Amino acid sequence: MRLSPVVAAFAAVLIAGAAPEPTVDFTLSPVMGAGGLEALDVEMRTLGEADGETEILLPDHWASETDLVRQVTDLHITGGAVTAPTPSSRVVRHRPGAHLVVRYRLVSGYPADPPHGNPYRPIVRPGWFHVVGEAAFPRPAWDDRTPARFHWRGWPKGW
Repeated sequence: MRLSPVVAAFAAVLIAGAAPEPTVDFTLSPVMGAGGLEALDVEMRTLGEADGETEILLPDHWASETDLVRQVTDLHITGGAVTAPTPSSRVVRHRPGAHLVVRYRLVSGYPADPPHGNPYRPIVRPGWFHVVGEAAFPRPAWDDRTPARFHWRGWPKGW
């Protein structure tokens, strides 16, 4: 079967005009002090929803841990007007498909080495860190199958 040039051109326009699948891009950067790693700077970039309102969920609970938002400091969201209906969520009102950027500093949930067992709060120590996604990263209130990409920026050689 052969497509007419008009049908082929129409199909090309439809495909080109289709909305791209939403993705979420994360960038992790170290906050280094005289003694080593002190915190992580986290940046999340995504496109806002077509209806002009996107809910961002901050770390709240995971496994036995609650109130994980306490490890999120210096939170800044750009791309629209932000409200905070709960301590762990933000609603951004924006133009349809706007570029949204969430930035914050993630600090350790433990003042020293974590206790034995299953510590799920973010751990930031001078020479290493450990985070569980649900306990460390914000996310749009979308389907959990939304693709995410992670990038590293500014890490010392050897990390």
